[in-house]
Amino acid sequence: MSKGRKAHTSKKKAAAVLVSSAMAVAPLLFQPTYELAHANESYPPEYPVFDSDVLGDRTVSLGSSQAIIDLNELYPNARYFEFNVESDNTDVAINEPGYDVEGLLKIHPIAPGTATFTVKYSVGLDETEHMVYEEDQFQVTVVSGSVPERKYDISDVIKKMVSSPSDFTTADSVKSLMGGIKPDLLRNQMAGNHAPQLNTGHSLPANFNVQLFDELELGDLSNYFTDPDGDELYVSFIPIPDSNGQYNDSAQIYDGSEGAGSEWRIYGDYEGTSYFRLVVWDDHGGIADSATFSVTVLGDGNTAPHLNPNNVVANHFYNAGNGNKMFLGNNSEIDLDDVFIDDQEDYIMYDVEVEEMPSGSTSIISKNYSLDSSKLSWSWDTFHTYGTVQKIKKIKAYDSRHMYTPTEVTVDIERFALEPDQTEPFPALTSMYQSLDLQDPEKTSSLVLNVDAAFGEGAIVNNSDIQSIGTSSVTGSVYEFNTIKFVAPTTTDATENKVKVYAHSMDGSKLYLDDFNFKVVPLPLDAYGLSTSSIRFEDLYPDTLDSFYVEGGYALNNDAISVIDDLYGNEILFETSGAVSINAPEGTTVMIVLHPNDGARVYYVPFTKENTY
Repeated sequence: MSKGRKAHTSKKKAAAVLVSSAMAVAPLLFQPTYELAHANESYPPEYPVFDSDVLGDRTVSLGSSQAIIDLNELYPNARYFEFNVESDNTDVAINEPGYDVEGLLKIHPIAPGTATFTVKYSVGLDETEHMVYEEDQFQVTVVSGSVPERKYDISDVIKKMVSSPSDFTTADSVKSLMGGIKPDLLRNQMAGNHAPQLNTGHSLPANFNVQLFDELELGDLSNYFTDPDGDELYVSFIPIPDSNGQYNDSAQIYDGSEGAGSEWRIYGDYEGTSYFRLVVWDDHGGIADSATFSVTVLGDGNTAPHLNPNNVVANHFYNAGNGNKMFLGNNSEIDLDDVFIDDQEDYIMYDVEVEEMPSGSTSIISKNYSLDSSKLSWSWDTFHTYGTVQKIKKIKAYDSRHMYTPTEVTVDIERFALEPDQTEPFPALTSMYQSLDLQDPEKTSSLVLNVDAAFGEGAIVNNSDIQSIGTSSVTGSVYEFNTIKFVAPTTTDATENKVKVYAHSMDGSKLYLDDFNFKVVPLPLDAYGLSTSSIRFEDLYPDTLDSFYVEGGYALNNDAISVIDDLYGNEILFETSGAVSINAPEGTTVMIVLHPNDGARVYYVPFTKENTY
């Protein structure tokens, strides 16, 4: 999941003991001098970065288990207990996932070679309230064989310089000699101390099962470890990411003891599987960890959301990854509450994965968003981004019990465009005059739309693909050959009426969705409240801003219309004017036909001229 997770820790008093123990062993190594250095390229340069030079280069064996180093103890000036450990060669070695979050370093060798590690941590704010960071870089060399034991005694270096002074007359020769003085691998451990070990007589299970909203008692976790020196042990745990690098908080581990002793417990928050490791400290700097174990939270019969078999979009993407594409209009939206259903009617939440081009960039990145509602569209309200979302790649639906086991559907949703420079085949808002009588076809106001013009040649629309949203709204249905007929109600409504229209390609691999938004307007009235002998094109083209004055009326640029009087057979060809007068007898109804866009859409407007006496 794209939501932030916070690790649950309960590290105990061992921290203070570790400081004094390590300081006693290597007091000089804990007093580094800091020099101002350039900012690392991977971080913004507006704050100073210091090289602390605390950790030294080290060689590790590919097959050996690595010691754990407590970064909080090595860097006592660190603030906020936050560390970031990065390797510049992740094919050779990395820090064990999850460890830097807990302030620990455990080198994970992967293949022979050399990698440079950078430990970054904050040391507080400067006088300008910018965060100040320190860095420590060291090299890790991974070898396939065993690593020979090395001594780091400065007396050996002094003896060499005294016995052979002529060999160290240049800066490079001295630097080469001094380069052999490096910190011991376990220098935060008291000399002679042995780190704790896993208890072979009381092995840690590889998996625990716990029911949802239930608890499982673990007892004293230190029983899983022994200490060769008989030291008192202190145990905590580390959340470990899954194979996708995600942390799963479906289970909690906590110490529920109220008095002496430990009573560790597991609590099941959500269905799913979480991963952990135990970490144990002794009083003298020894640290060890367990193998990864899982905690599976079992469900109680409540099922996760699933695709709605009666939904057009759900059916289109039912077979995840089958190559089906969907094209969504720029002013259109998908209500995911129609695409997914929950058998227990639990509230459904949604995450989406998209391809996005950030503002001012020419590169496309993948990004995850948690939606505020069930509405999915290209608008800023959906993604809250100033970038441009190019494609929607995945939709995840989950309820409160399945936070980490969502229903995931692979999709390919792109912007609807018939041409490269066309993002919407028709205006965002279309006005229609109200109908006079829905029972009389000669008095019904309607718009007939050519499917090929709207969705491309060969597109197929069925009656089940047309959905009217709202009450007393404009309705739509398949009409004659390859056309859709939208019919206006007899009443006007100040709110917009939405009709969703889906179209399918011939082979079914493509699905188009465009939302047609209608505003129903009344027929023009004269000063006496009676129908006039004209209609106003401003009512039918409310979004047109570019107009000019022609023959006593305002014409709309680049839109030629012929008006046909169906009753009398008169046809008037003209540049669209603000008002068209109809020569109709009083008390009669005529059907006026408007067909802009070369017949791609045709308006049928019934007009009744009232008696004026």
